[in-house]
Amino acid sequence: MPYKRRLSTSEAGEDDQVDDKKKKKVDVHHQMQAILDFVKKFKKEDGGTLCENMLRLPNKRSEPGYYDTVENPIDITKIQQKLKAEEYSSMDDFKADFTMLINNNKGYYKKGTNEHRDAVELEILVNKTITAVSNGEELTAALGDKDDEEGITEYLEEFLGTLMTACDSAEPDRNLSTVFQLLPSKRRYPEYYKVTPEPIDMKMIATKIQNNKYTSIGEMEDDLQLMLRNATNFNEPGSQIYKDAKVLSKLVKSKKQELDASLLAKQNRGARSSRRQSRQVYSVQLVNLQYEDSESEIEDDDDDDVLPRDDPMWNLYHTVRNYTTPGGLEIAEAFLTLPSRRELPDYYQTISDPISLSQIKRKLKQAEYKDIAEVAKDLDKMFDNCKLYNRPDSKLYKDGVKLQRIMKNKLDELEEDMEVSSIPEEVKKSPKDPKEQMRKRLKTLYTTILTYTNADNIQPIGVFMEKPDRKTYPDYYDIISEPIDMKMINEKIMTNMYRSEEEMLSDCKLMFSNCRLYNEEGSDIYEDANILEKVLLAKAKEMGVITDKLKKRQKGQRIKTLYDTLKDYRDAKGRQLSLIFLKLPSKHEYPDYYDIIKRPIDMEKISVKIRNLAYDTLEDAIADFTLVFDNACKYNEPDSQIYKDAQTLQRLAHQTVRHLTEDEGTPDARTAVQDILSNIYHTIFTAQDSDERCYADSFAELAEHDEVGGKKVRALSMEIIKRRVDRGLYRRLDLLQRDVFFVLGRARKLSRADSQTFEDAVELQKIFIKARDQYGERGARIVSKAYDYTLQKLEEEVAAQKASKTNEPTNAEEDTENLNESGAKDWSGMVDTSNKSQFHVGEFVYVMPEDDAMLPHIYHVERLFEKEGAKTIWARQFFRQRETFHVPTRTFYEKEVMQGDIHTAIPITKVIGKCFVMAYKDYIKYKPDGFDEKDIYVCEWRYTSKIRNWKKIKPSSFWDTPPHITIIQRDKPLEPKKVASVFKDRIEKHKEEVEEIEALEKVVEEDVPPNVKWSEGIDESLTYWEQFTIPGPITVRRGDHVLVRGEGNRNMIAQIDTMWTGADGMAYFNGPWFVVPAELPPQIEKKYYKAEAFLSTISDSNPLLSVVGRCLVQDVKDYCSFRPTQYNEADVYVCESLYDEAKRILRPLVNGLKKYTRSDKVCLDEIYNFRTPLQPEKEALSAPAPPPRANIPSPMLDLNEDSMEAPPSVGSVESASPAPKKKPDRKKLVTAYILFAADVRRSTMDDNPGYKFGEISKIVAERWRQVSDADKQMYAERAKRYNEEKEKEELRKEEERKKQAELAARNPPPASSPVLNTNPASPAAGMRVRTDSGTRNDPLFHVVPPKPQRLLHSEAYIKYIEGLSKESKTMCNWDKQLAATNQIVRVSDESKLPTSWLSGVGEHNTSTEALWALRDFMMHEALGVVKIM
Repeated sequence: MPYKRRLSTSEAGEDDQVDDKKKKKVDVHHQMQAILDFVKKFKKEDGGTLCENMLRLPNKRSEPGYYDTVENPIDITKIQQKLKAEEYSSMDDFKADFTMLINNNKGYYKKGTNEHRDAVELEILVNKTITAVSNGEELTAALGDKDDEEGITEYLEEFLGTLMTACDSAEPDRNLSTVFQLLPSKRRYPEYYKVTPEPIDMKMIATKIQNNKYTSIGEMEDDLQLMLRNATNFNEPGSQIYKDAKVLSKLVKSKKQELDASLLAKQNRGARSSRRQSRQVYSVQLVNLQYEDSESEIEDDDDDDVLPRDDPMWNLYHTVRNYTTPGGLEIAEAFLTLPSRRELPDYYQTISDPISLSQIKRKLKQAEYKDIAEVAKDLDKMFDNCKLYNRPDSKLYKDGVKLQRIMKNKLDELEEDMEVSSIPEEVKKSPKDPKEQMRKRLKTLYTTILTYTNADNIQPIGVFMEKPDRKTYPDYYDIISEPIDMKMINEKIMTNMYRSEEEMLSDCKLMFSNCRLYNEEGSDIYEDANILEKVLLAKAKEMGVITDKLKKRQKGQRIKTLYDTLKDYRDAKGRQLSLIFLKLPSKHEYPDYYDIIKRPIDMEKISVKIRNLAYDTLEDAIADFTLVFDNACKYNEPDSQIYKDAQTLQRLAHQTVRHLTEDEGTPDARTAVQDILSNIYHTIFTAQDSDERCYADSFAELAEHDEVGGKKVRALSMEIIKRRVDRGLYRRLDLLQRDVFFVLGRARKLSRADSQTFEDAVELQKIFIKARDQYGERGARIVSKAYDYTLQKLEEEVAAQKASKTNEPTNAEEDTENLNESGAKDWSGMVDTSNKSQFHVGEFVYVMPEDDAMLPHIYHVERLFEKEGAKTIWARQFFRQRETFHVPTRTFYEKEVMQGDIHTAIPITKVIGKCFVMAYKDYIKYKPDGFDEKDIYVCEWRYTSKIRNWKKIKPSSFWDTPPHITIIQRDKPLEPKKVASVFKDRIEKHKEEVEEIEALEKVVEEDVPPNVKWSEGIDESLTYWEQFTIPGPITVRRGDHVLVRGEGNRNMIAQIDTMWTGADGMAYFNGPWFVVPAELPPQIEKKYYKAEAFLSTISDSNPLLSVVGRCLVQDVKDYCSFRPTQYNEADVYVCESLYDEAKRILRPLVNGLKKYTRSDKVCLDEIYNFRTPLQPEKEALSAPAPPPRANIPSPMLDLNEDSMEAPPSVGSVESASPAPKKKPDRKKLVTAYILFAADVRRSTMDDNPGYKFGEISKIVAERWRQVSDADKQMYAERAKRYNEEKEKEELRKEEERKKQAELAARNPPPASSPVLNTNPASPAAGMRVRTDSGTRNDPLFHVVPPKPQRLLHSEAYIKYIEGLSKESKTMCNWDKQLAATNQIVRVSDESKLPTSWLSGVGEHNTSTEALWALRDFMMHEALGVVKIM
C-alpha cells in the first residue's frame, strides 16, 4: 500500500540521520493506515490471516448471543471506515477502538477457542506495531514479513509432513514417526542420554522450523538423519524402532532430493506463489506436544511438608496420594503422571481429557480450584479415565476403583466437618443441575421461533400461541386428533416434562403439521408453518440436536447391543466364548500370528471405537467383528476349539444384526431358514459330554470310504456336512436331517453296540431331534415332514439295531489289542543278557522308515509282549510335520511332532533308537537326562489322520514320564521358533483326495422326484402329469409358477394349470400368464407393491422346455404370512388384481388365486412362517423398472431406451403356422452422433444446471461440430461395431423363434376346457393360443395384426438437432406456417394430396379447398394456434 511505502525509512531519504527523522513531523493518519494494513495482512502460524474472524461482526441470526453480551460491537471493517473518514484525531483513539474490538472478542468467546486466541495474539501485535511506528521503525523490519519466510518454510513443512504421515506398508494403521516425535523420558531411559551425545527429536526440529533457524533443506536433513542415527545406535538391530529408523532414513534421502529439484525449478521460474499442493503445518502440532518430564508431570515431593494440611482440598488430595494398602504398597504411584505418549499412544486416542495427580497438585498450588467439589470432580475424572482404558480384571483398574472409593468416603467425612449441605449435590452431580441445563436448551429452541421476525417485520408465531376457539372453528377438532399450541409446549418445558430435545421437536413438528393439515396449501398461515419449522430445525442443527444426532445415537445403541450380545454369549456349559477374542495374542508367545495376520484386531479395540462413536453404520461394526473371527479361523485349524468358537460367534453376529434390522424391510425367509439349519447342525457338531469330550470326535476311527460295486467311494462325514452348512447349500430341513442321520446311522452300523462310537451316534441323533424341535419351534416356524421322525422312532430303531448286533462276531479291527494278546505273553523289554538294550513302557523310540530317504518314525511304547518267540512292542505313532495334512498357513516348531491315532505292533528288530517327546511348557525349561538335543521333541497337538482333525492336548492328558528317566532343568530356557509349513509337498500327494472332498462339499445331492401322473385330464390321447421333471433338473407341479423364456431373453411369469406329453414325448403346459407393472400402460399416479404381479385374462400353451426356473406368486394374505423355503425373496410376487387384456384395465381379484390340491406322491414345499405378519406398502412408480427376473442383455450403452416402440404385450398372439410375409422393420441404426451425445450429455447437464432440454441439445450439437475428424471417425467405428453386433443378435433371435414355431407345430396342445376344440389335428389347436378366463373362446385376431409404423425417437431427435440454429429458439418456422394460405401456396399435383381423409368436399369447390379448411380448423381448434393480424 502507498501508506506503508511512504513510511519506509529507506524511501524517506538514506542520507537523513536518525535524530533528524525523530524530529521530523510525523503524519499520524499514515501511521494508523500502515498499522491497519500490516495487521490485516499478518498471518498466523497455520498460514491463515490473524484478523480473518474479526473483519466483520457475527451474523445476528447465527449468533444472537453476541449482541446480548457485547454492548459496543465493532469490527476491522468499521475501523477501516472511520480511518478513511478521518474520524481519528490521535493514535490513542485508534488504539482505543482496537482495544474495544479485542475485549469484545475476549469477553464473548471462551478461553481455548480459536477466536479467543486470535484476540489475544492481536492485542500483542497491535501494541508492538504501535510501539514500532512510534519509534519510527519500519514494520516489516521490526516484526518480520511472513511472505518472505514462506519460500523455504513451505518446503520444510512438506519435508516434515512426509515423516509425520509415513506408515508401515504391512500395517497401514501404524504410523512410523510416533516414537521419534518426543525424546525418551530421562527418568525411564537415563542410559539413552549417556550413549547419545546429541539427542534430538521431531519436536525440536519443528521448533527450529517455527523459529526460522533452517536456511536450507540440507540442514533439516542433517538433523533428521542425526535423530534416526541416534535411534539405530541405541536400539537393537532386530527391534522395531531400528527397522522403522532405517525405513525413514531412506525416505528422508529420497524426499530431500525431490524437494531440492522442486525448489531449484521454482527459483529458475522466479515464482513467489506457494506450491500447488495443500499445505498442512505439522510443526505447530509437534511444538505443542509435552514431554513426559514436563513441569506439569513432575511432582515436587520436597515441599510436601510445607503444604497446608488443614485445608479440606489439600486434605482430600493427600488422602488419595498417600494411601497405603495393608501390605505397605502406595498404589497411587501409577496415577502421579500420565502414561507415556511413546509407549501408549492409543491412550490419548481413547481418553479425550487426561489428567494426573501431579496436574491436580499443580492446580491446587495455583489456587485454581474454588471449592472441594472441583477437586473431587478432577479426581473422579482421573479414576474414570483409568477404568475406561484398562481392563476390568487388571490390577490398575482395581486400584483405581479402590482409590475412588477411598476418595468418596473421605469426601463425605470432610463435608460433615464443613457442615455444608449444598456440597454433596454439587459433588455427586455436576456443578449445574442437568434438568436446569435441559430446560435452558429447550427454552433456547422455544425462543428461536417465538421471537422470529420475517422480512416484513412480522412475528408469524402469533397464530400458534393458542389453539383455535371451538365455537369459531368446531371442524378443527374433527380434523385434528392431537391439537397442540405454543402455550402447551412452554408449560411442558417449565415443568420438565421433556426428557430430550427430540421430544420437544416432535411436539413442534406436530403443531406445524396440524396447521398444514387444516389450512389450504399456499395460504399465508400454511407458509408461515413451513418457515417456522425450517427456522426451528436450523437452530436445532446448530445446537447439535437435529435428527441426524438421534439416528447416530440409535445406531450407536444398536452397535453396543451387538457388542454386548457377542461378549456375554455363553454356550450350554456356561463357557464365555468371547474371552479369547478380547485381547490379541502376545507377540512374544505367538510371533508367527503377526506374520500370518496382516490386520490384527480384537474386541477391546472395537469397544474403544464404539465408545468414541467411530462407527457410522452397523455394517462398519459387523465388518470389524467379522475380521476378528476371520483372523481366528485363518490362524487356527478348522477343528480347534478357537476355530469353532469363532464360527459360532460369527453366526451369532450376523443373526443379531438381522434381528436388529428386521424392521427395515421384508425379511429374507431363505436366510432365516439357513440360520435355523446352521444353529441346529452346529449344536450337534460342537456337543460335548461332561468331560468336555466332543461327541463327533469318536467318528474319527471310522473308515473314510465305503465299498460300492467293488469300488471305494468316499462316505459322507460330519465335516463335509458342516462345510455344506457354512456354504448355505441346504434349503430344506428334511435334507439336512437326511444327511445327518445317514452319517450317524453309518456310524452305528460300523460299530459294535457296546462301543463308544455307537453310543455317541445315538446321543448326537437325540441332540439333533431336540435342537430341530427347539429352533423349528415344533413346526410353528418351519413346516416340514422332518418332524415325522421322533425320539420314540429313534429308540425303536436303536433297540432293533442292538438286537441284531448281539450275535455279531467281534471285529478284528475294533479290538486289535485283544487280538494281539491272543497267544502272546508279557516281555520284560530286555533285548540281550548284557542288559545294555532295555525297553520300557512309556518310552519313545525311532522305527525304521519304509523309505531310506525318510526320517525315522516316532512311536510311544504302550505295551511290551512276545508272541511265537518274536519280541514286539505295541505303540502309538507320533507324526512329523510332513506326515500330516494341514492348512498352508500353519506353522510348526522346528522339533514339533503330533500325537497320532494309529496304534500298531512293531517287531523289536525295526526299532533303531530312542528319543523323547515333551509338552511345550516342559520342553522350554527342562530336558531328559542322557538324551542328545537332536532326540528331544516338543508336542502340543493331537492329530487324527483319518479325518485330518487337529486338537490341542489338554494339560491333564499328557503322558507320564517313565520312572527310570530323570528330568533336569536347562541351563537357559529355550525360545523355540516356528517354521513355515511344507504344505506344497503334501497337497500334491493328496491332490485327488482334496478334489474328491471339494466335490462333495459344493453340492447337496437331491433325489430327482418321480413323475406323477394326473388322472383328471380331458384328452385321452395325451398323458397328463401332476408332477414332472425337465432337464436341469427342474421339477414342476400343477399350480407352480414358472419363468418362461421370452423374446429378447426376457423371462415372463406363467402358472402351470395342466401338463401333458404327446405321442412324440414332448412335454407342454397350459396356464394363465402374469404381468408386472412395467408391462402395463404407464400410470404415473398408480401405486404398486414393491414386487407385484397381476393375473392376466389370457392363458397360453408352451413347451415345458421353455421353462427356465421357478418363482412364486402369492395372494396378499399368504404373502404377508409365510414363504416356501426354496425361493429367493427376489423371485416372490404378491397378486391382488386381475388384468383384463381386452379392455387393458385392472380389476380386483375377488376370489383370490386358484388353490390346487395335490396327491400324496407329489413333493411338498417346506414353509417358513413369519413371526409377525408383514405390512407391505404400495409405492408410486413414476417410471416402473423392468422386473428383476428379466434377463436383458446389457451392452456398453443402451441406446434404444428412448425408443417409442412399445414392448411386446404379454397378451399378444403368436401363430405357430407360417405368418404372412410383411415388410421388414426399419433397422434402428445407431449413429456416431448418438454415441457422442450419450457420452457428453450428462456432463453438459452438470456443467449447465437449470438449462432446458433444447438448450442442452444446442450445446451438445455445437460441441459435436467442434469435434475433430479423427474423433468423429472413432465414434463412427464404434457405431458400426454396435450395429453389427445388434444385427447378429437379431439373426440369432429369429432362428430361435423359428425353432420354437417348428417345435410347437409338431405336437399340438390340448384344449384347456370342454368348450374348446379338443382335436389335436385341428388348425386352431396348432396355434399358440391364449384363452380368456372362460369368457372368450375365439382368438382376438385371426392373424397377427400388422405392426404399426412409428417414428423412432432417435430419428426424430436427429431431425430435431439438424433443424436447430443459433438464430431461432424453435425448429419450425411458425411465421411461414401461419402466413401460408390457399392463395399463396400452389399445389402442382392434386392427385398426391391425401383426399382419402375426406368423405366428400362438402360445401367446398375442390378437395384442395376442403383440406385447407381442415388445416385451418385443426390449427385453431386442436392446437389453439391463431395468427393475430
